[in-house]
Amino acid sequence: MKSDRQNGSIMVLTLVMLVFLELIAVTVVSSANISSYVLRNYESTVAVERGADNLINYLLGNKDYFIHYSAYLNADGEFEVPIPDDLIAKPATGKISSFKCLHHSTGAEGIPDSRVCNLNSQYWQLIVEVDNLQTGANTKVVQGLRLTVETPSERGGPEDQVGDLAYIKVQGTWWYAQ
Repeated sequence: MKSDRQNGSIMVLTLVMLVFLELIAVTVVSSANISSYVLRNYESTVAVERGADNLINYLLGNKDYFIHYSAYLNADGEFEVPIPDDLIAKPATGKISSFKCLHHSTGAEGIPDSRVCNLNSQYWQLIVEVDNLQTGANTKVVQGLRLTVETPSERGGPEDQVGDLAYIKVQGTWWYAQ
């Protein structure tokens, strides 16, 4: 008789241990799912930020945007250039929200008439936005730029080389992301 009671208590103890192990397994799986979700969000955020960097570098790589600024203004007076499809990883989309010259280096005031932006405008502000509608990740980056143009006398060249793009330097001065 005693052995029957012992067998029954062992069975109950085994069932309790199995329930406990099942709870541990469910917790581990839930934790892995949460970690996977956090990692996907992080990767999506990094991809969106990389897309914003690519967009800024694309714009800064073409000094013609500074030289012939007014040629890239649309009918509303906003800066508009075509963005290559492979610049930002799909399914994210990007746009140049604003690109304008400023009165001074603090970036507090933009020049109201954008047609006066040219190589004599030393300080510029660039705002780009990239959104991933699938994951909800987005970023808005504001980049301050300083434009310097060496004169022919500063570079020791002849006066007729004024249009040479190599003597235009664009430097990032400030930036922030939202």
